[in-house]
Amino acid sequence: MAVAERVLHSHTVALLWLDLDGKNFRLKELRSTSDAINENPIGAAEGFVGAITKRLEPLLLTGIRPGHPGMVYYSRPSTATEFVGVPVMDGQHLRGVLIADRIQTDPFDETHIEITKTFSEEVLRVIQVERILGEMNREKNRTEWFLRASRAFNKTRTVTEVAEVAIEFALRVTEADF
Repeated sequence: MAVAERVLHSHTVALLWLDLDGKNFRLKELRSTSDAINENPIGAAEGFVGAITKRLEPLLLTGIRPGHPGMVYYSRPSTATEFVGVPVMDGQHLRGVLIADRIQTDPFDETHIEITKTFSEEVLRVIQVERILGEMNREKNRTEWFLRASRAFNKTRTVTEVAEVAIEFALRVTEADF
């Protein structure tokens, strides 16, 4: 987000992530000079982010009246006058919205839409890589548990010891607590 902030010369740049039921956005990443960021859930149909959600297309607004209520990601009226936002799409599915605004007369243009789209694609790639790494880590942990159980079974000499090892590792793997 720091790169997006520098390239876009923004007052605020934020990634709002859609919750599982598709009704609200939550702030996932943020870079802002404002101390009035709304950290509460934002309705998916509210304000400028709602327009992006409904159309699933970028939104570019210039010369916005300071304090415009469409900037729902602020907790109080903002002096931002320029806005750009793009949907973050995973195939045909909306995952979030990447938005940026400015407090200056230098308006965003079509080039900024393309830059913001590129950032949204990169954000999605990073999230996908994090998911893959998380799954790889879980699989590594499962494999380690399997190897530990295998070693423990190899040390058993009686049916009772086998049962004890089986129960011990079944509880560890399922994280059950009796």
